[in-house]
Amino acid sequence: TNAVAGLDAASAALGVVCHSSGNHGAALAAAAAERGVPCCVVVPRTTPGAKIDNMRRYGARVVLCEPTQSARSETAAAEAAAMGGAAFVHPYDDAAVLAGQGTIGLELAEELPQLDAVLVPVSGGGMVGGIAVALHALRPGVRVIAVEPKGKGLGRCLALSQRVLDPEAANGALDTIADAIRTKCLGPTPWAAASQLLDPAVLSVDDDQIRAAMRIALLELKQVVEPAGALTLAALLSPAFKQLREACAAHARAQQQHVHVHAHVHA
Repeated sequence: TNAVAGLDAASAALGVVCHSSGNHGAALAAAAAERGVPCCVVVPRTTPGAKIDNMRRYGARVVLCEPTQSARSETAAAEAAAMGGAAFVHPYDDAAVLAGQGTIGLELAEELPQLDAVLVPVSGGGMVGGIAVALHALRPGVRVIAVEPKGKGLGRCLALSQRVLDPEAANGALDTIADAIRTKCLGPTPWAAASQLLDPAVLSVDDDQIRAAMRIALLELKQVVEPAGALTLAALLSPAFKQLREACAAHARAQQQHVHVHAHVHA
């Protein structure tokens, strides 16, 4: 919505194009429909039919491509040119998209004054980057912890300060049931924020953990969520998160003890 709203009238009239695994495409299609401009969404041929139907319901013209980053980019560029120069709205490597996602962080800061940490699912990095920027500006003490499908390797990227560890593998997609977040690497724009602002602890969850979280969401919370939507719940229930909480608690106790000893020395 933010990206489409920011287009001038002449640019908007030519329409908008994106590539997406489904959710970004649906959001762009809805924003385009609201503004009354054409929309084309390029999706991998492996995209679930329900998501394709949803994009078409919002008025998007859907074009299928091979499930690689290069195919997505090339097909989207060709469609934008065929439309006469339509605006390309990247699903995550776009400052306007990042800013729009960042409003989640604004709401968290306003509504949860006691907030000390946020778990955010990560794919290309638009959401986690936007939230990290917003919270860093408003609540710099809040830890923003990325949650990834197993195999992504974001923690190693952060540790090495290297966005892409294997350029050839980055062109493919992660092997995960979380079809909405199969991108292997963060985009350059969100990486610039994430590499500086994210907590170094990255939580990884496998397909079994995601399935278990989906089941709990259904049976206990009475919510039906797609695999990507269950990612952070899976992390919250994981042994790795328990260890992280225990380590944080131990650190906090050590700090309190240090303050007490310091105060006693200077008394």
